[in-house]
Amino acid sequence: MRFKTLLLVLLGLFFVLPGTAQEKKRLSHDDYAGWNNLSRPMISPSGDWAVYEVNPQDGDGRLVIRHLPSGREHVVPRAYRAAFSPGQGFLVFHIKPPQAVERQARVDKKRRDEMPVDSLGIFIFGTESLQKHPALQSFALPEDPSDWVAYVIDHARIEKPADTEEETVPEDRRREDEPKEEQEEKPGKVLVVANPLTGEFTEVKAISEFVLSPNGNLLAGLTQKENKDTLDLWEVIAVDIPSLEQRTIDSRHGEMKQLAVDREGGQLAWLSSSDTIDAKAFGLYLYEGRRDRLQEVVTGLTAGMPEGYTPSEHRRPSFSDDGRRLFFATAPAPRPEPEDTLLANEKYSLDIWHWEDPMLQPQQKVMASQLQRRSFQAVYHIRQGTMVQLADEEMHQLSLDDKNNSLVGLGQSTSPYMIERQWTGGNPRDLYLVDLNDGSRKLLVQKVQANAGLSPEGQYVTWYDTETTHWMAHSVEKGTTVNLTRDIPFPVYNEENDLPMFARPHGLAGWTPEDEFLLLYDRYDVWKVDPSGRQAPENLTLEFGREHQVRFRVQQLDDEDPAIKLDEPVYLSAFDEYSKRAGFFRLHGGRLSELVMAGASFSDLQKARDADRFLWRRGTFNIYPDLWTSTSDFSSGEKLSDVNPQQADYYWGSVELVEWHDFDNQPLQGLMYFPEDLDENKKYPVLIYFYERSSHSLYQHFIPSPSRSTINRSYCTSNGYIVFVPDITYKEGFPGESAYNAIVSGAHAMADRYPVVDRDRMGLQGQSWGGYQIAYLVTRTNMFRAAMAGAPVSNMVSAYGGIRWQTGINRQFQYEQTQSRIGGTLWERPFRYIENSPVFFADKIETPLLMMHNDADGAVPWYQGIELFVAMRRLSKPVWMLVYNDEAHNLTRWPNRMDLSVRMYQFFDHFLKDGPAPVWLRDGLPYQDKGKTHGYELTE
Repeated sequence: MRFKTLLLVLLGLFFVLPGTAQEKKRLSHDDYAGWNNLSRPMISPSGDWAVYEVNPQDGDGRLVIRHLPSGREHVVPRAYRAAFSPGQGFLVFHIKPPQAVERQARVDKKRRDEMPVDSLGIFIFGTESLQKHPALQSFALPEDPSDWVAYVIDHARIEKPADTEEETVPEDRRREDEPKEEQEEKPGKVLVVANPLTGEFTEVKAISEFVLSPNGNLLAGLTQKENKDTLDLWEVIAVDIPSLEQRTIDSRHGEMKQLAVDREGGQLAWLSSSDTIDAKAFGLYLYEGRRDRLQEVVTGLTAGMPEGYTPSEHRRPSFSDDGRRLFFATAPAPRPEPEDTLLANEKYSLDIWHWEDPMLQPQQKVMASQLQRRSFQAVYHIRQGTMVQLADEEMHQLSLDDKNNSLVGLGQSTSPYMIERQWTGGNPRDLYLVDLNDGSRKLLVQKVQANAGLSPEGQYVTWYDTETTHWMAHSVEKGTTVNLTRDIPFPVYNEENDLPMFARPHGLAGWTPEDEFLLLYDRYDVWKVDPSGRQAPENLTLEFGREHQVRFRVQQLDDEDPAIKLDEPVYLSAFDEYSKRAGFFRLHGGRLSELVMAGASFSDLQKARDADRFLWRRGTFNIYPDLWTSTSDFSSGEKLSDVNPQQADYYWGSVELVEWHDFDNQPLQGLMYFPEDLDENKKYPVLIYFYERSSHSLYQHFIPSPSRSTINRSYCTSNGYIVFVPDITYKEGFPGESAYNAIVSGAHAMADRYPVVDRDRMGLQGQSWGGYQIAYLVTRTNMFRAAMAGAPVSNMVSAYGGIRWQTGINRQFQYEQTQSRIGGTLWERPFRYIENSPVFFADKIETPLLMMHNDADGAVPWYQGIELFVAMRRLSKPVWMLVYNDEAHNLTRWPNRMDLSVRMYQFFDHFLKDGPAPVWLRDGLPYQDKGKTHGYELTE
């Protein structure tokens, strides 16, 4: 009997399994919301715990807390932004309200102060237990090992249970000495300083802001007690940790803000004002705990303060690591706004554009708030009791060493080049050495274009010289400048640069301790360079990278100490430029060792600070990049997450790296994506997507997602499309023709190579620069059956002098120097602008064209789409334009993204698959029907 039962089960499996394979589904727009993303992976310093978030595209997420030795997992719904306590005793995080609760509050039109707020979650590792505290405002942890946490709870936002009511006392029964309700102290924000492991805690009421010393020994807070008759009473409160003793450091009426504490918790600084007007002038206060001395150290009248300036209320002071200097900012003293008695219709409204303005008026408007709050770095030398102004209007940027201990800063001035940036782009600046003792400046070099910085210990200034194409280093102590890379036999800049501007360097990996060496990149390898110039550069990766076309990059695995210690293992990411394989290598003791190298993408490498335990992510087009862990023997990796198991229920696809030669016989690479259930006896429509170069994304995974502006490759292959993604290389002055050369040659090559490609059913899709190239292509060829262009520039002549409204800057630099690659002005190369502008050749277009151009696009003004639309409309060419209201360059709002996805694929299904046309495509959607009907319905 048992044998017969087993036989029946096996026969059932035999007949069910084929049917199960056929039950795979094709991705639909209804599937997007539940597809998850993994984010914020972390590993504890001990290597015992891994933490990561899993969030659906629409809905409530979760925080996963995994004990690595045992594999036990704890899942906290809606938790996010987690942080390990430095003492490794617990994990602290936010917990969001349920999305449905937030939505209902918006439906109920709750005020902002009535909306549901986050809670605080604390997970104790030792007991594997969870604590929750409602109405969280913020939390903070110290930097040094400690198991104390500080957090603020807003008692006014704690919801009372629905089945309880406050007991009220009738007025006639209230005692005379009992305060009336309106006089009672209202619940407010309470600061809690707690050790979740021991249960010790203390509270500070009426908190406004707080800071923790990096060593965790002191918490300081500002408290505010409102007073209707006089100025509010403010106090500076200090809480010693772990004794939890509270002290009042200062108490005065007025306003306090921008509290700061030094590393050891021995000094506090803040800004205070007793002014009764809105335009308050603040003074800088310093409390020295060792001396128990409190004093106002800087005001608008302090020696060294520029005339008419005061300490700025918009920047928090900070101490040097050694506690000897207090850095703060100054700004013009605020002035009361004159009383305005005019009505709106009694005032004119005017912008005056002046040819010598450093910024165009639109940029000034975009940056109005930032410019109004602009402030300039200054320093107060605590021992000397002197203030020194360091930056100003002419040199407004100042950077310091990592610990702010050096007596020299690096000043940068962009002022001389503000106007010319209109057409040159970039961010040229002059470099100055600034003496922190007296504020004096020494001009170091003019018009540096790229990668200027101060070394971590402040001993050197480095920059990349675009004229010589070399890295330079200036010794602060010796005053000498050396060429760091003249003895490196390979370029340290991007050899593939095809822009009409300078080629950018491959970058700086970091510094070894004490500023002894810096590590630089060429295209493939890592070089150790002596900033003093005494030792010759050394190729740390032994030219393995260049020999094998593998690009190595240093992985920074210690957030607390960024110095690269070459006497310890250094971990490198590796990427094979030709095959696109990737992985990790280790550099130690002069040896380079491969840890893992595979046909996959690798990312998010992390190492436990105190253990041989790693986290990383690995994925392919077919496999979501889940989280993995292992020791330094990466071959024994263990997969920790499986955030999208539902993928197994859907048809997906495969991808191949392809090569061909363009019409100039230059080799190019690209990607071909095929449906999972490809039938070699059928022909398939092809969607061609492109931007510039994309073949490096061979192993990139694309979760099904509603479109922001482009096609989703996974959705396309699941629904019977082949997707072709060609690389494009460019010639100066011929961006459109360069695109034609690469894309059309590639389309022909793929049609010749793959019998499943239907050369008569090819479509184009791209956004922004890709949208421009599509608009150009359909004026040059009719080989494509349909095209969708997002935010295309159609007229380089009118766009040249336009504004990028998101930033307020002029577009000239883009056409002369950067992506558009014309390489000259409109008056120098007028015909280049015309021949690269699709609108001038609209009469050549035969391809049905769908555009998306949104009316709040801050990158490509939407009148560029309008110009091409009205031209094609006049010529009776088939054209449609989707304009999402109040949306920028790429869509952000979920309903708009869903709508674009539906319409874009309906468009391609109609023209490339002979599917029925939806109503909106056939008949349009009149304005009076806007919001009343979608027009999605398919027609016969």
